[in-house]
Amino acid sequence: MAVAVMAVSVSCTDKGEQPPLPEITVDQSQLAFDYDVGQKEIVVTTNREWSVESSADWLAFDPSEGGSVGDMQSYTVTVTALRNNVGNSRQANVRFNTRAVYASVDVTQALNPEETPEDIYSSSFGIKLDGDNPALGSSSCWYGPEYESGYALDTRQFYVSSTKVTVRNGSSTNSEGYPGATGGNHIHFGSDMPSFTIGDMQMHPDIRTVEVSFGLLRNQYDQTGTIDNSVNPDEFPVYVSCDGQKWLPFEYIAAPTGDDVWSYCSGSVTFADAIATFYVRFTTTVASTYRLDDVSVTASDQVGENPVDWSAGTEYELGEPVTLQ
Repeated sequence: MAVAVMAVSVSCTDKGEQPPLPEITVDQSQLAFDYDVGQKEIVVTTNREWSVESSADWLAFDPSEGGSVGDMQSYTVTVTALRNNVGNSRQANVRFNTRAVYASVDVTQALNPEETPEDIYSSSFGIKLDGDNPALGSSSCWYGPEYESGYALDTRQFYVSSTKVTVRNGSSTNSEGYPGATGGNHIHFGSDMPSFTIGDMQMHPDIRTVEVSFGLLRNQYDQTGTIDNSVNPDEFPVYVSCDGQKWLPFEYIAAPTGDDVWSYCSGSVTFADAIATFYVRFTTTVASTYRLDDVSVTASDQVGENPVDWSAGTEYELGEPVTLQ
């Protein structure tokens, strides 16, 4: 019996003391910087080796790694934000990683009021449906700060001519293949050839050229049952306006990203004088054929040679404002 007890005792001693489970925490989950160069400190507490993971080239960390396996220890990290040289705010998610667990911090930096914004407005229209193909005015699943950004975010309004403009989401039709494709929700133009307008976008007085890009899918079958995804701009005309009353045709190039997939569409418009607001009107001449995603309106440094004459535009009904929930 004594030998047996001794054997158990030796066995327990051989196993040794188990190390604690990995843990890591930070003393704050958000950091906010002014647009100028700035520094803030964050305390990382962990019992493992750790390192910083960040894709933001405007942030620096000192130290960017440290730690060891053992007792819980705290490390003070100085976070430096470089000067923001554009008129848009910016944000980044920073992770403090161990091999097993991590802690994250959301970092934001204010826009520079002395500079022209680059990102006027962009939207991905959300990632998950709320309801069964809801009309735009009946669901909030397609808009909000998590899906939209830009200088004009606080002023933009949506307008539709019909309840047949709906939010869709499907594995076989979600956007893919072009730069910035987000998948998830997209806008479907239904049976009565409706229009969808993003309007009232505030414009900076120094902007003279605007680029508009978007993803577009032509989802139609011919008489043989073969799907045809070749975007035809005549079937999906786009118009621009500075007041929501007179509209000029917007010429865009549709570049397919492969067979039976979405196309990346883009074009630009130049104006001689500053405008206060900007509108983009998407419409269609064929029923239940086109899907729209990832609309982006940006300022361009390239000034075109032929500025538009807004007074020569054609009058169209703006549509009803979408009631945002």
